[in-house]
Amino acid sequence: MILITGDILRPDPTGKPHQRGNIIRLSDWLSKYDQELLVPFYPTEMNEWVRTDEPNYPLHQNYEIIHDYKLVVGWEMPRNLITYLESINKPYIDLNDHPLRFNGMKAGIHTNIPIPLDLIYKAPAYPVAATGYKTLIIGQTAEDRSLIRNCSFAKLTDFKNKLELLKDAFYKPHPLAPNYQVNEMHKLGFDVVTDKTYDLLASGQYKKVITISSSVGYEAPYFGVESEFLFERDMVKTLIPMEWQNFYTFLNTYLGVSYVPDSLPYAVQT
Repeated sequence: MILITGDILRPDPTGKPHQRGNIIRLSDWLSKYDQELLVPFYPTEMNEWVRTDEPNYPLHQNYEIIHDYKLVVGWEMPRNLITYLESINKPYIDLNDHPLRFNGMKAGIHTNIPIPLDLIYKAPAYPVAATGYKTLIIGQTAEDRSLIRNCSFAKLTDFKNKLELLKDAFYKPHPLAPNYQVNEMHKLGFDVVTDKTYDLLASGQYKKVITISSSVGYEAPYFGVESEFLFERDMVKTLIPMEWQNFYTFLNTYLGVSYVPDSLPYAVQT
């Protein structure tokens, strides 16, 4: 039997469980497999959740049941849970939306189970560099997990001294960005662009993308645009990209079954 879970402590801005829907959706995607479900069912505090990004931060007591299962499959599992699973050699699969999304959603996988090379997605080669001259600064949501450093969330304004040196730079806010983020970038002198991100990358006007840790930084080179991260997303660098159909093949092989999904997964809340 497998345990379906994820980041059970992650709150939304109101303090309610952020990942409950995603974990239940993952359970639905794997409904044909013998499984049990561990979901968040209580409000959490943001200052408690950010601590789970520390590899050795103690696990929440509800995770104690992981020892009873052959395999743990989770959606965006916290770093401290992954670290613990690896320390006890418990087989796990941590699923994410892979950051390379411009040509279709892919599964992004962390796992301690060997993956056959023929199941891994082969990204296309980078095209010829764009001829533009502008710089595009990519914003993110305020509580993006990849922004956590030292138990707090990084902001673009933390890099004010670096950003103020840029010329011909424009700011593309995240669609869900709070107004104060846009106002802060206005105060730094950056005009806002609101076109779709892929349209901007494909326009030929931009030479470089700068972001703290947005997935756009990983996609930009496939449009011929340079990218610079103000923070490296170390866990994303180790994500293995896989077509969703191949993920089911991988899971079936490990479990010794041959289930066929009724439909393939789609993009989920991030």
